[in-house]
Amino acid sequence: MKCIGTRLLRFQRADMLGSDSSIPLYAMSPEPLETRHSDEIATLLAVAINGSFVAAGRALQRHPSVVSKRVAAMEIRLGVRLIERSKRRVRLTPAGAQLTQRLRGALDAITEAQQEASLGAMDVRVGLSASYCV
Repeated sequence: MKCIGTRLLRFQRADMLGSDSSIPLYAMSPEPLETRHSDEIATLLAVAINGSFVAAGRALQRHPSVVSKRVAAMEIRLGVRLIERSKRRVRLTPAGAQLTQRLRGALDAITEAQQEASLGAMDVRVGLSASYCV
């Protein structure tokens, strides 16, 4: 009887495991961002970039009323007005401007971290070994 088995081995860089490899990586991460919060963040940034609920809705492929409700929900959750609304346009409040600036910085940091992780994936070595039974 002949059997062929293959085994895929992955080696990670030591610095990817954290300082204490006995602690699982998931235990070292902060609480996950709730989906609705990330949706609110994306919506606020779209309004800030596009200048209106209608344009933000087009960019996000959502109805403007949904965009307005997401921003309102974020304002209620944070307890601060982020956008001044008028019939013709919207404008960020000072708190809204500060928050969007911080969020843009955070998104830039996330993008950079993902790029670094992608480049770091090249450092992961993959070996293939085969075993045969006769």
